[in-house]
Amino acid sequence: MAGADPTTNDRYAMNDGEIDLEAALAELAAALRKKRKPSRFHARAILVALGEQILVEDGARVTAGVARVAELVRELAADWEAVVREELELAATEFVRSVDPRFLSHPRYDFAYTVTARERLEARLSAAERLGIGPAEGLLEQVVEADELLAPHLRRLDERKQRGGQDRTVGD
Repeated sequence: MAGADPTTNDRYAMNDGEIDLEAALAELAAALRKKRKPSRFHARAILVALGEQILVEDGARVTAGVARVAELVRELAADWEAVVREELELAATEFVRSVDPRFLSHPRYDFAYTVTARERLEARLSAAERLGIGPAEGLLEQVVEADELLAPHLRRLDERKQRGGQDRTVGD
């Protein structure tokens, strides 16, 4: 992708597990010092890390993180808002497309991937909301529709697990 900082992209790839908010903020600060605009990779790292904190414990640490982000992007607010919305749209699209009704009943469907994508989307949405940035119009409606399509399949998986059945696609 043209203009993307490959270091940031590599460092915050979604399969790296937990993202450290301080590291993500430091990476954004370094890019801004070099007169680079924020990228969706910066947005991804910050939104996921901050959002995960919000979902676990919405306290002083979250408030400080929100303040730090606002301070860092103050002079580039429009650019920051654009990359946050782009990241929200990409994450929502990933989740919505992963809930394709043609494949949900397939025995090897990767529910763990879909559930993780949804959890990370929720983290991003929570962080964006706290930063005062809403998703594009219609985005949440698409996510709700996908949630509704996915819910009965997850219930069946839970029922199967409770009866002692194993499902390798859900991370057992």
